[in-house]
Parts: sequence; structure tokens; C-alpha cells
Amino acid sequence: MNRESPTAGFTGLPEGPGRGPEDTLLGFISLLRKSGVRISLSETLDALEAVSFAGYDDRDTLKYALAAALAKSPDEEAVFQVCFDRYFSRLTVFPPAGAVKTGTPGRGVEGLSPLSRMLLEGDGGLLARRLQETARSLSLDGARYPVNQAVVVRRILSGLGMEGLDGDINMLSMAGSPLSGSVATGLKESREQLVAFTRDYVKTLLQFAGKTPAEDLNRYRSVGLTRLDEREIETLKAVVRRIVRRLNDIYWRRRRGWSRGRLDFRKTQRRSIPYGGIPFHVSWKRKKKDRADMMVLCDISQSVRTVVRFFLLFLYSLNEELVRIRTFVFCSNLVEASDVFDRCSPEEAVDRIQSGQDLDIRLSRTDYGQVFRDFKACGLGAVTRKTTVIILGDGRSNFYDPEPGILREIHDRAKRLIWLNPETRPFWGTGDSAMKAYLSSCSLVKECNTLGHLEGIVHYLLKI
Repeated sequence: MNRESPTAGFTGLPEGPGRGPEDTLLGFISLLRKSGVRISLSETLDALEAVSFAGYDDRDTLKYALAAALAKSPDEEAVFQVCFDRYFSRLTVFPPAGAVKTGTPGRGVEGLSPLSRMLLEGDGGLLARRLQETARSLSLDGARYPVNQAVVVRRILSGLGMEGLDGDINMLSMAGSPLSGSVATGLKESREQLVAFTRDYVKTLLQFAGKTPAEDLNRYRSVGLTRLDEREIETLKAVVRRIVRRLNDIYWRRRRGWSRGRLDFRKTQRRSIPYGGIPFHVSWKRKKKDRADMMVLCDISQSVRTVVRFFLLFLYSLNEELVRIRTFVFCSNLVEASDVFDRCSPEEAVDRIQSGQDLDIRLSRTDYGQVFRDFKACGLGAVTRKTTVIILGDGRSNFYDPEPGILREIHDRAKRLIWLNPETRPFWGTGDSAMKAYLSSCSLVKECNTLGHLEGIVHYLLKI
């Protein structure tokens, strides 16, 4: 088995086969900057020095060394973890034991296709470089959708020589000897690993292909939230933090203007009399801007849990001076969860709520009728003409009585009743969806299944 170079197993996003360790590290630092992590020149030098001691042989050691040099806050640490795992994806090749030493009957290793030989010889470094070169030779435009991604994956595998690999596997399987069967089995295993890695590699290229933080942010805004894996969720958490910081800045600037109010001309004129009419002291008609008063009802069933997660992270990451929130969560019944957010950080609170921890909630079939009856009993009395009530759910009540009359009562008592539905509009009212029965009782109904949708809703809520 050939021994790999220290960086051979780290595929990352290198620009060419001749890239050295320093270039690989600088590429990673560039990715961190694009993802919103501020890294100075001195920190870059610290990272280079740390790697010179830690080396690339041990992935965990490399990770800890870079984190110590580059991640300076919990937010940056979260971004760093996601970027590192994506950038330094390891291509693991498992050659069949003894395949190189013994060779294959009839043809030998030399008679197999180049891709088969790389897999058998365990040359992960060469294979990684070939994969990167093949990917760079292809256009990834329009590959944001799963179907198109699958096409790109097939084209990359074809460029690597997948046809020759499949021919070798068939030939060895038909040879009939134990050795040939063993080699064929090993190649099949390596083939599966190569296909899985290539899929992940294409996703990585697409995710980190942006050129600026703004471009990355815009791309993430359109990401659908209903089907994300855990790594994608962690990435989007960092994006939410960036968006929330911007929203807080925007509305604090506005709030300073609100607190100052309008010019009080008469008072200013009176105060200027001792100075010959010169307005040395300007008076303002101050107008207090109250915090937004919101009651949020969130479906935490499996079908909408990711959208709910990010919506609550948005709301509870806002400055507490901007919004006052009471949170209710529901599935088969409804319970208040505001105290969970009082005790825990937003992310921890969301995790506890969605697991049903410390809540008397039944996580079975959603019953919107029971949910509204529960809210009428425990929350409707607190709804006033200053309250904005927000419901986040798909409206699928599993054919139970939807109780649209209670929703009308909520609407009549509240300032606004807003319904956010993660399903696309054509599905409203189909099957067990009760959305058509609810539409007339809502002040605003919005499709809401991306970060862009959530950002727009929060932006709207802070203005009312």
C-alpha cells in the first residue's frame, strides 16, 4: 500500500494537484472569511505556526490547533466546526487486504483500469486530486437542485473512469476463483464509498462556492428548511446569527430616532427668547415606542420542526427590548413554553421544546381543534388589541374538527393574526389540510419555508 502524503487525505477545495500544505490552509482561512469569521494577518500567521507544530497527520489535532488560532467566540467556533468538517472532508479508501501484493488472476493489477488500480493500491491522494480536477472541468451551474446534483455526480464519476471500474468488477466476479471474488468484493465496497464521497463533495462545492459573504448569505436565504441534515442545520444557525445581528442594528438605529421624536417648534421658540431668537436648546416631542407584543403558537410535529426551530431562534435572538413574546407549542395538545426560554439559551430552549422535555405535551397526531380549545382556556384572555398572534404550522389536523370558530375569536380580540405555513400554497386545503377553513380568520397568511421567508416575516413584525 502506498503511503499518502500528510495532506493527501484532505480533499478540501484545492486549486490544483501541486498545492502545498500552506496553500491548503490559506484556502481554508479564505473560506472562514467568506463565512463571516474575521481573521487578521497576525491570526493567519499564528495558524500557520500552529500547523507547523501540529502537522496534518492527525485530523483532530489539526482541528484543535486551528480552532485555538482562528475561532475567537462561540459564534465563530460554531462556524469553524462546520467549515472544517466540510473543507477537510476525508476520502477514505479501504483496499482489500493483500490485493496489491498478490495481484489478480489472469490480468494482474496492471491489467485493470486506472480507477481500479487507485482503489486497490489505496492511493487516496491521487484519487482525491483526480476527483478535484474532474470537478473543476465541469460546470456546476444550475446544480442547486437534487436532480441536477445527481447529474453532476454521475458526470464526475464517469470522468474518473467508473465504466472501467464496473467492467473490472464484473470480470472479477465472473472469474470464479476465491481471490478474484475477494478483490471484486473489495472494489465494490470502495466503489460505494467513492460514490458517497462524490455526492458529499458536490454538495460542499455548491455550498461554499460563493465569492463574498453577501453572496453566501443570499444563497442560504433560499435554502428550503423542511429537509436538512444536521450539518446543514448547524451552518444555517450561524447564518441566522448574522441576519439577527443586522436586524438588531437596523431597529436600534430606528429606535433612537423614535425616542427622540419630532421637533417641538413652540417649545424651542420659547426657549430661544433669552438668546435673541437663536435656538441654542432644541426641544423634541418624544414618543415612546413600545415593544412588540407577540403570542406565538408553533407546531412541533416532525413535518415542520426545522422551520419552527429557525423561527424561534430568530425571535428569541432579537434584543429583548424590541419584542415581548409568549410562546406556546403544540402537537396533539398545546402548552406554554415561555419559561423554557427564560431558563435557557435560545438554542438549548428550542432543543428542549422539540424533544418535549419538561413539557406536558403529547407528541402524536396533530389536532388543531384541540390546540385552539387549549389556547382558548389558557391564553385567549391575555390577547388584547396590542397583541400580534402568530401561528406557525401546516394546518393539517388529521381530519379532526378544526374549530375555525375559535380562530375567529382570536382574530377578533387581537391586533393581528398571522399564519405562517411551511407548505407551498398549492397544497393548502388538500387531504387533511384545514387551511381553507382558516384563511378568512387571518389578517395575513404567508408561505414560510426558507430563511428568506423568515427574515422577511421578522422584519415585518418589528415594524408593526
